Amino acid sequence: MAKTEFKLRETEYLDIRTVQRHIDRGLVTQEAYDASLEELEDCADNAVDSNVHFVFSSNAPEQEVIITPEMLAARKQASTT
Repeated sequence: MAKTEFKLRETEYLDIRTVQRHIDRGLVTQEAYDASLEELEDCADNAVDSNVHFVFSSNAPEQEVIITPEMLAARKQASTT
């Protein structure tokens, strides 16, 4: 059975989920990855505080999300800006 080869885009080599594997294989250097991180825009001003609480039980048939009044107020405020 023949191997299928495909080429990754540069952004895929630097994806945080796979970059260490690509560095280990020599497909990208740590220096190139560090440089790409330095080029990223600082979007901290766009962050919105959240009070989301997730409750997970492996025995429960569904996930439960608890929504607090503060969360609703924050969502309303975010939608008006």
